[in-house]
Amino acid sequence: MNNPKTLGKTALTMTLSVVSVFAGFTLYIMYSEYLRFTEPSVEILFQLIILALCVVIGVGLFWGFFVAKVTRELTTISVFLKNHDADQAALDVGDFKIAEFSQIAENINEMLVEIKEKNRELKELNENLEHSVEVKTKVLAKKNEELSLAKKQIEKVLASRDKFIKDSIHEINTPLAVIQANIELMRLTGQDSRHLVKIEAASKIVTNIYEDLSYFIKKDMFKVKKEVLNLTQFLSERVEYFKEVVEGANLKMSFEGSEQLFIFFDMTQLVRMVDNNIFNAVKYSKEGGEIKVSVFTDTKGKIIFEIVNEALYRPDMQIVFNRFYRGSDAKGGFGIGLSLVYQIAVQNGVGICCAALEDGRVWFAYAFKDYFEDAFSSHGF
Repeated sequence: MNNPKTLGKTALTMTLSVVSVFAGFTLYIMYSEYLRFTEPSVEILFQLIILALCVVIGVGLFWGFFVAKVTRELTTISVFLKNHDADQAALDVGDFKIAEFSQIAENINEMLVEIKEKNRELKELNENLEHSVEVKTKVLAKKNEELSLAKKQIEKVLASRDKFIKDSIHEINTPLAVIQANIELMRLTGQDSRHLVKIEAASKIVTNIYEDLSYFIKKDMFKVKKEVLNLTQFLSERVEYFKEVVEGANLKMSFEGSEQLFIFFDMTQLVRMVDNNIFNAVKYSKEGGEIKVSVFTDTKGKIIFEIVNEALYRPDMQIVFNRFYRGSDAKGGFGIGLSLVYQIAVQNGVGICCAALEDGRVWFAYAFKDYFEDAFSSHGF
């Protein structure tokens, strides 16, 4: 679109063109009639021509003046809008002689005032936002620093605990071996008694803790050596092994598993899984209660190792497998037994189910693959 000055020049050019055409046309008419008129008529005609020319020139000058005025006011508005900045004064409405342009100038001034107000509000909002972001950034930085410090403290505590466990293994090994050797000697010499049973039960508890700690320290370097194991026979032997421990805690333990069931598993890992479940049941059973150990196959062909005990209280089953978790009435241990069970189960694809039952019992179940069924199915049988 052309700017106002160009429009003014165009309008002025058109005006002059119209005047010129009109003047030429008038002269043509007058000249055509010149031959017919008498001398007095010619004089009158020339007077009319002069009058017509004066009218045309007057109209042209007036129109040119008007167009120039419009052009000037349009130019003033255009230059103002083009070069306007925040510090520039508003348009002077009194400088505009045409009512429409005066109204436009007032509207522009109102618009600029509103724009300045909006800019001020946006600036304040931006400053407040920047301040809020700065404050929140400082708060987050402080929280991150606190979290980092807490993480370092936790890592330090865990490192100290791991070091304590390592040191404990070395300290426990020798006296434990001496105790077990003396128990065997006393049994060989016929010195069997109720006190010896309690000593043996205590030594088995310490042995279980020692083996947990040993596996816990060496598990990252542990090499899995799987073999075919008779799980039914194995569980029966472990129940017999913990007989003194169960009797010493004034508990009863039964085993149910008539069918011979086989799995492909590492012996050391299986010992840790079974022993820690039995030991956990002994620690958290009511005095005089019963622990039931069983093994069977389910409808899907899985071999299920199940252990149920009458609990002292209802445990939080969501965290029982957490590392270092210990119940409020724990009887010995460092709280790593069930966490090892969970790690071994996950590593070997063993399914885990557990629940605190409504009758006060706690139920743990582990689903193993049947070795022979799995072997036959893998060969297309």
